[in-house]
Amino acid sequence: MNIQAVITEFSCAHSVAFVTENVAAFGQSSWSLRAQVAARFVNNVRVRCKEGCEDRFSAVRDQWVNPEGMLEAYWTKTGERTYCFVGLWESEQKLVAARPQMIEHLNSVRDFFEELSPQLGVTDPVSGPVITHKP
Repeated sequence: MNIQAVITEFSCAHSVAFVTENVAAFGQSSWSLRAQVAARFVNNVRVRCKEGCEDRFSAVRDQWVNPEGMLEAYWTKTGERTYCFVGLWESEQKLVAARPQMIEHLNSVRDFFEELSPQLGVTDPVSGPVITHKP
């Protein structure tokens, strides 16, 4: 197994953690990886697509480029036309700095979403610091 395959496998299994240990041992029959929490801040956004808009939303969503400081981004299909975004961040400051880019992206897909409620509009966003991580 090459180092890229191991890192890829490890990253898939531990989405918030990465860091290799004993890199000098690469090429030997056994070497270890040690997980360290990378994300310090998380944001989540819940949305519901309008009927017939999922394919167009998917096409625009797949063009998204993570802003500086966003370590990973996930979209989960949580139900019929409902989705939840999870962004893992280096820090709250990086999230705040990326808000203009995220708002610009939201504006490009806003017409694909149903209003969740008069109070929320088309998104239900929350964010906060990581308080625990268990790989």
